[in-house]
Amino acid sequence: MWIGVKDGKYHMRHVCQDSDELNTYGWTQHNGRDFGHQVLVDQGLKLTTSFLKSKSEGSGYGGDWAVQIDVQTDKPELDNEMLRHGHLFFYLADESRHVLSLAGTNLDTDKNSLLASGSRSDIGDWQLHLKSKEVLELHYSGFSTPHIHNLSDLVQHNLGAQVRKFGQLLLSDSSEDSPNILVFQISASIPFKADIAFVSGTKVKTSKVKERVSRLTGASLTSLLQDKQTEFDVKFERRFNVADKLEPDSTIVGKAAIANMLGGIGYFYGQSKISIPENSSLRGHDNFISYWPAELYTAVPSRPFFPRGFLWDEGFHQLLIWRWDVHICLDIIGHWLDLMNMDGWIPREQILGSEALSKVPEEFVAQYPSNGNPPTLFLVIRDLLDGMEKKQVHCH
Repeated sequence: MWIGVKDGKYHMRHVCQDSDELNTYGWTQHNGRDFGHQVLVDQGLKLTTSFLKSKSEGSGYGGDWAVQIDVQTDKPELDNEMLRHGHLFFYLADESRHVLSLAGTNLDTDKNSLLASGSRSDIGDWQLHLKSKEVLELHYSGFSTPHIHNLSDLVQHNLGAQVRKFGQLLLSDSSEDSPNILVFQISASIPFKADIAFVSGTKVKTSKVKERVSRLTGASLTSLLQDKQTEFDVKFERRFNVADKLEPDSTIVGKAAIANMLGGIGYFYGQSKISIPENSSLRGHDNFISYWPAELYTAVPSRPFFPRGFLWDEGFHQLLIWRWDVHICLDIIGHWLDLMNMDGWIPREQILGSEALSKVPEEFVAQYPSNGNPPTLFLVIRDLLDGMEKKQVHCH
């Protein structure tokens, strides 16, 4: 989350939406598994975010990850304070309501890079670290709530109260009891860079936390990210073989297309609402019943407008994705088929969880069993079988 400037006013940016009128946003590279590189241009502000996942000895389930954030400006208007200073918000949220522990009330990453820590049964003990060569001003706020989808509102309310009291656009450096959300505000003069590393399994004797944090920050992280960028370019050419067929500019567009497809893949969990026919004996006050609690791993048609799974779109998505990574494709198809009921029907639009629900007007939420979709998953299955016969698919 960050604060942008438009028409001389501050604007909070968080979820991906066209109404923010960013000049540019999107993944330029993403491999669908452990690396992505994203460029966001918001008026005069240019944000580059890169992430890397890493599984090393001692790390817990899911491994470690790091994010490198680079803030630049193409408008060095030094007389304008709004454009000289950047405000980023990096947050950590636990939907299971596990308590997150703040490293201290006076955050000073020069002396100690630790921001927060906690524990979960699935990944063990974990720590979150921040490192930067620049002088950063850090502030924080802690929230205790099951409602994570409205985090923008919580942060804006906190900042608004601070501005009214002290005239400063800075978080309150306070926390509610037993917080399950911690928001860290990183403020600095533009340009600046910051690296954030998450390490899991930190209580194990062989965890080597210091070495792992060092590897996932600074020059080491930059080098690892450059290696991943090269790997992406090599794999793109190997998979699609377009170097002799396309101009360089078209190749850049192709890379962005596959990167945004893979970068849009998400994991969702919740229950669909199914409309009940008018002549049904089940019909009651709400006129719908809930599908079973389900998980869905899927690509999405559009990050700003349709950030959720759609059945027939997914058939077309997977025609591209299996050529990049057949295992991701098979996993996604399996999740979709697991949503089929005893009549062979799959709800066509998957609005699972409060975050997905927050983007859909209520009248469009209920799914109708009378509505089917063209069975595009058959296109993928047929394509996969054809690829296996031609030895193009390797499902080991």
